[in-house]
Amino acid sequence: MRLRPLGSTGIEVSEIGLGTWGMSGDSYGPVDDSESVRLVERAIELGVTLIDTADAYGRGRVLGLIGEAIRGKRDSIVLSVRIGNDFYRSVVKKNFAPSYLAWAVEQSLRRLGTDRLDLLLLHNPANETLRRGDCFRAARDLRSSGKIRAWGASVTSGDDARLAVDGGAEVIQLPYNLLHGQPMNAVISDLPEPRPGLIAYSALEYGILAGAASPSARFGEKDHRRRRYTREELRSRAAKVGRLRFLVHDDVQTMAQAALRFCLANHALSSVLAGTRSALHLEQDVEASVPPPALPEADLRRIGEVLA
Repeated sequence: MRLRPLGSTGIEVSEIGLGTWGMSGDSYGPVDDSESVRLVERAIELGVTLIDTADAYGRGRVLGLIGEAIRGKRDSIVLSVRIGNDFYRSVVKKNFAPSYLAWAVEQSLRRLGTDRLDLLLLHNPANETLRRGDCFRAARDLRSSGKIRAWGASVTSGDDARLAVDGGAEVIQLPYNLLHGQPMNAVISDLPEPRPGLIAYSALEYGILAGAASPSARFGEKDHRRRRYTREELRSRAAKVGRLRFLVHDDVQTMAQAALRFCLANHALSSVLAGTRSALHLEQDVEASVPPPALPEADLRRIGEVLA
């Protein structure tokens, strides 16, 4: 597994990171906790050092699973935790009050069984929260106290990314994939130099780029894609994935690998998250970490042509 610097934080991360939303049971349906622990352990065996999660996943349960999996391996792991969804009350709501962030970090440390987070990410704060800025001061205080090594924000728009960077964020987590690469390239280009560390999420478009885009797909009641996509949107995405299958050739064995390599071809990115519940898929995904070029230049040029 190849490593890349996480911006100017002094932290290095694996090119492929492990996303853990699927372990919550709240996103893609029921899960077996023991299998989730084994998946994290397998990721570490394969050289994955970046483990990305959120305290709200499974209402804190996923943190405990990760803590179990990394026991005795803590120093070789980069733990990234998104905080800001207050699930400690009956209705989950956004909460970026400094006192809450400090308290929620302590709860995460306890569940993980560690004394520090390597990366604290504000979990999709609203634009007005970013403009107010008290969450930035809270994050800086947590870093000064040694509770976290670095901090940043997980965002969905270019405006929010810029506000976070202007507020001092050292890392930005943003959606980036084959289907939405061009808009995010514009966002990345607009960030000031030196750029923050950049982590890509939704690299597989919630499995769509790994083959879950069939127009006839039927998602379970607890699968978020059931509500996220209309049948027409699935048809449109399936057609696009079909046009992109030319990327699967030679040592690119799956569409998932092609999608991950597309992200890794952007050297501004520090790491790309692969969220999976399957050890086999994980083993295939980590093979996307190869010496450059991640994809042939001709293939990269053709992507824009077939999606135009």
